[in-house]
Amino acid sequence: MEGRSLLDGAVTFVKISADAATGSVWFHLGAAAAALTPRIVAHIVPGAHVGISGDHCVLTLLAWRAAGMSDDRWRRLTA
Repeated sequence: MEGRSLLDGAVTFVKISADAATGSVWFHLGAAAAALTPRIVAHIVPGAHVGISGDHCVLTLLAWRAAGMSDDRWRRLTA
């Protein structure tokens, strides 16, 4: 899949894969469809695991900062 930034129009290629057993969703990103790297993972756990109502869940997002990523680009990603 291909996405375009609303901020600067940059194109990023994305492949999404999910692991229902662990409640994880992986986002593989890159500037080319043939060169994708796992960069972001979302992890979902039932609320009961952290002492809140069972009809709620907790979503945790984790992003890895690439060595060449500028401070401005990192701030934009984490915002």
